[in-house]
Amino acid sequence: MSLRSRIDLRQVLVAVVVLGVVFPFAAYAAPALVGADESYVVLTGSMRPAIAPGDVVFVTATPASAIGVGDVITFDRGTDVPTTHRVIEVIEEDGTLLFRTQGDANEDPDAGIVTAPNVVGVVTLTIPFLGTAITAIDSQYGFVALVVLPFALLVLDVGYGLVRGRLGGDAASAPVDGAATTAGAADRALPTVYDPVAAAQAYYAAASTDDTAGDGGTLTGRDMTASIAVAALLVAYAAWNAYWQFTALDAPRPETMSVLSGALVGLAFLVYLRYSGGTGAGTEPTESVASGPTPAATEFVPAAVASPAAATPVVDDEEVYRAD
Repeated sequence: MSLRSRIDLRQVLVAVVVLGVVFPFAAYAAPALVGADESYVVLTGSMRPAIAPGDVVFVTATPASAIGVGDVITFDRGTDVPTTHRVIEVIEEDGTLLFRTQGDANEDPDAGIVTAPNVVGVVTLTIPFLGTAITAIDSQYGFVALVVLPFALLVLDVGYGLVRGRLGGDAASAPVDGAATTAGAADRALPTVYDPVAAAQAYYAAASTDDTAGDGGTLTGRDMTASIAVAALLVAYAAWNAYWQFTALDAPRPETMSVLSGALVGLAFLVYLRYSGGTGAGTEPTESVASGPTPAATEFVPAAVASPAAATPVVDDEEVYRAD
């Protein structure tokens, strides 16, 4: 497998992993991505083992006539947090549908009857542990783990790249004992009698060797763009969470605002690195050029050009006079 194929495969795997991690959070922020209308974090264990605390349920608005026994519904009981329980009986009274519900882990049915207008919808999808991660994000530890730590690692990585690039440039400019030997070997790789095929093979073999040796964790523009996309998703999620808390609780939580501000700072820093060009990350990688001699026709000199006297004989004046 070639180096380019390995790099492409690695990028695909990274993209799949990032998508698998980010998509559930994006779906929670925008339930329409999975065809739902609402999403909620489960706080209690009344629906164990089907739904556990820390799971996220996605609820789809469903007509009351389509709800039957065995469906898990989310309904409003007049409290701040909706309830998610299973329907155990459907009652029709004076043309109105009523639902008796019970939690799977509860021994008795719920005390009240659920009316159709209070039904938010039917649970169509459950993602385990997602609510635990969302709750952790809103905490101080989540802010440190998801904002401060990645930002610090990014700064260290960029600083390491700058130092490594500067040291590499100094080493390249300093004389190396084996430089003459390497140059001599490159010269010997070119034929003394110019052969285009052999010269091209030797040239691109040297270029491929240099390209392979120089590919050591370079931060490319594509990597920076992917990082910016992930940071933008984090900003969007934090902004949506802050908006939801502002509308539902009249004020966003301090942890949420900390995550939002940290994500904005990280996004701004990544955009600066991407387009400033200071670290070399603003450009895409190009084909490397071998440091050895180029396959120019310096050793191929046609006889007509090398010896003009042989190509055009010179006639002396005396010989011309005698010829007359």
